[in-house]
Amino acid sequence: MNTDVQQPQYLSNDEMNAKLSALSTKRKIYAKFILFFLFLCLAAFITGIVFAVIDVELVIAEHEILWYYWLVAGVLLVQGCTFFGYLAKQVEQKKAALVEPGLLRVIRTALDGNFEVESYESARGIEASEIRKTELINHDWNRCQGYNFVKAKYRGVNVSFSNVNLLYGTNRRNDTETNIFAGQWLICELRNELPAPIWLRECPREKGSKKSNIQTDNIEFNNKYQITTPDQYAALQVLTPRFVESILNVRKKTDVWTSLCFMGNQLHIAYARFLFSKDVNEIRDTGDIGLYSGQADMDAKYITGIIDELLLNDHLFGSN
Repeated sequence: MNTDVQQPQYLSNDEMNAKLSALSTKRKIYAKFILFFLFLCLAAFITGIVFAVIDVELVIAEHEILWYYWLVAGVLLVQGCTFFGYLAKQVEQKKAALVEPGLLRVIRTALDGNFEVESYESARGIEASEIRKTELINHDWNRCQGYNFVKAKYRGVNVSFSNVNLLYGTNRRNDTETNIFAGQWLICELRNELPAPIWLRECPREKGSKKSNIQTDNIEFNNKYQITTPDQYAALQVLTPRFVESILNVRKKTDVWTSLCFMGNQLHIAYARFLFSKDVNEIRDTGDIGLYSGQADMDAKYITGIIDELLLNDHLFGSN
């Protein structure tokens, strides 16, 4: 099995906790130094104002000295904050290097317990070309970020998924990027290829989208999704009353904005929730890593629960 998870040097729980505690202490010290420099700058500014109030004529006569005074204080502030900010950043990087291998092992264990994993790559995501060809996200985006890519089998079905950020920006100076979509992208390989694509876009998020060109017998489903396809007959063969209920159950399981695209022999599902994602800053000791194992297993079962509902459609997946 391919994975980019490197085997780190083994550390006992006591050794790991000691290193994490030392890094936490350093970070607190650096933060206090930054506050100290901020206090010095504020004190210098207030002192200048006090001088001006006490003896305005003196300040006017020696205003250049006062400006130099403020300038020196400002330079010291910037240099001090930059230096200790850099040291604090180094501490965060060392903590990440210490904690991330443990988190990745926890994720891999959860995946292996629920899937037949073929590959797991923490620094890779679903390819942008795969996402763009679906046209599932109507809004324009020009940059794709992804991580925690998994390629696996579940109940005989080939699946791949990762966390994804779709961003839009002009690349101009001082221009901020807009997050168009942030969440999980899941691809299931169908056993039967469809003659035409079907798009199910959840309505509240896709404002301004064109109206559905097909209706099912389920009013709740029609209100929830914008349904579009170039082949209405083929779509109705897929969107049977039972499968429509399954898709609504998928939506209840995700409990977030969820859209689907049936295209060729693939089913793409986008739902606005990150999985297998843990902030390193939330880890205080090895106990927190152990607690995360339960969450990672829940994330894996979150995905299998979605696939279980979809596998009820024999037209797409054949007999299970």
